[in-house]
Amino acid sequence: MAMNIPIGFRFIPTDEELIGGFLWPRLMGMELPWNGIVEKDIYGDNAEPWKVFSDVVDGWQTKKEGSAIKSSIYAFTTLKNVPNSKRISRRAGGGTWGGQTGPKKIIRSDTGEIIGHSKMFSFERDDKAAPEDFGHWIMHEYSLSGRANGGDLVVCKITNCIKVSAASKKRAAQIDQDQLAVGFKKQKILFPAVEEEGFIVGDQSGQALDVDDDFVQSLIAGLDVEFVGGAGDESWLSAQF
Repeated sequence: MAMNIPIGFRFIPTDEELIGGFLWPRLMGMELPWNGIVEKDIYGDNAEPWKVFSDVVDGWQTKKEGSAIKSSIYAFTTLKNVPNSKRISRRAGGGTWGGQTGPKKIIRSDTGEIIGHSKMFSFERDDKAAPEDFGHWIMHEYSLSGRANGGDLVVCKITNCIKVSAASKKRAAQIDQDQLAVGFKKQKILFPAVEEEGFIVGDQSGQALDVDDDFVQSLIAGLDVEFVGGAGDESWLSAQF
């Protein structure tokens, strides 16, 4: 089970610390200084990021920037080759981790030695016209020097950016109402939010919108959600960021 970070602390490792303090010890079978880095198959069939991390509760770190909520998580994953090729497959369900930048060298500060490399990707869906909004997903991939081939283990920082806007409210109202909200059975969630002392709370108009599991999952992934009240068949939730 992942260890929670104490209140007031943030897991913000440098590139060098990710390589030397987590990836290398993990490969050597050594105990890690923090066990909140999950292990996931990021590539392959049915591996869209919102599905891969749908069961992860601990380990997320969330912050608000302007009108966006950014949730980040760290994960170990094993690279895979394209069949009958030495190229790395970046396919993930109905999309691809593309737009690669890098590789950027990661230098050990005390010796000047190159100990690894980092690359950045963004998740690109095949169906760009799909109505569902699962946010904008960015991945920073960190590998040991000379070990970024099929079968090699890497560590990734994956961030999902959700924009909270009037457009989000309109999309939510159009989502199929027959699906279940993740973890809350058939609930009505007051949204969009009004900022109030660091919390996202219900729409002041009191209008409840039915939303499906994928929308809720993408919106509140990584947030601490709690029940704050209800009336009849309506429940109000708040999510701290």
